[in-house]
Amino acid sequence: MTVTVPSSAGEEPRTRHRLQLPRDTDPQDVLSMVRNVRPEATVGEDGTIELSDQVRLEPDHSPRGAGRWTMDTPREREVPLPEGMGDSHGYGRAFPEGIPFGVEREALDLAWSLGRRLYGAVVTDAGVRLEPHPFQVRDLTVVSPHALAPESLAQLLAPLEPDAELDQVPEEATRTGYSATIPLPEGRRSPCGWGSAPAPLRCPRWTGSRAPSTISWCT
Repeated sequence: MTVTVPSSAGEEPRTRHRLQLPRDTDPQDVLSMVRNVRPEATVGEDGTIELSDQVRLEPDHSPRGAGRWTMDTPREREVPLPEGMGDSHGYGRAFPEGIPFGVEREALDLAWSLGRRLYGAVVTDAGVRLEPHPFQVRDLTVVSPHALAPESLAQLLAPLEPDAELDQVPEEATRTGYSATIPLPEGRRSPCGWGSAPAPLRCPRWTGSRAPSTISWCT
């Protein structure tokens, strides 16, 4: 369990979240991924990755610390996640008294992303484990002037992915879209399909009545 670090009078409170990666993860891979989104990141002699806004990603040099990192960041919290809102990262469950925001949210998002792409997990300062699936994030949203019927999607996928299958939805379930699943190597599966527009695409007038399609793909 990682605890909030007490601060001296006049100093902003800080906290520490733990990033747990496979033991054989190369620290250079971690640095490369960090610099994809934080090109200003620098590395200290002890391997600590220094980010902006007084955020640090510190490697664990203990005998059993291979693959373990600590995200040291200013602590900033807002109100709890409103009921009914999506919680794709699990932050509502992990922080029931207030969701991280600002600098801490950006640092936590970075740790969560590293965990997702490097097959690891994040343990919050309260000891809650967040283990994102490598392919759970929607990577691409396509806005089309025409709605795509399920059968049409299956026909488009068939020449490229013969094993793709339309997902079955129970008759009593409320349908807000549909999806197809494509088998991947090592038994993994990747979904794609049509659904309601994400919030940023609901307002711009240029989208009009176009139908958004969400597609997941592997990196």
